[in-house]
Amino acid sequence: KRSVMERFNEPVVIIPSSTHELLAIPVSQISSFREIDEMIQSINASEVAAEDYLSSHCYLLKEDLSITMPTMAEELAMKSTETCSVSIRI
Repeated sequence: KRSVMERFNEPVVIIPSSTHELLAIPVSQISSFREIDEMIQSINASEVAAEDYLSSHCYLLKEDLSITMPTMAEELAMKSTETCSVSIRI
């Protein structure tokens, strides 16, 4: 866990791929935990053998090295820190 946090230097979304592998993505690169969960469920249904199935949800590796399922509050907090640019033509 520590080496993953050191590599990204921010909370990380853990996506269980199978009993053999997982994906780690910096939370700043995720737009929605719910969309990630839906993607995991879709891939599990079509691509993962029953004996390799691990989970239907993503997990959040936090700075304190705890791993939890993301909460709605964490998703809202993530969205409130996103930035966007708007171009206005006058």
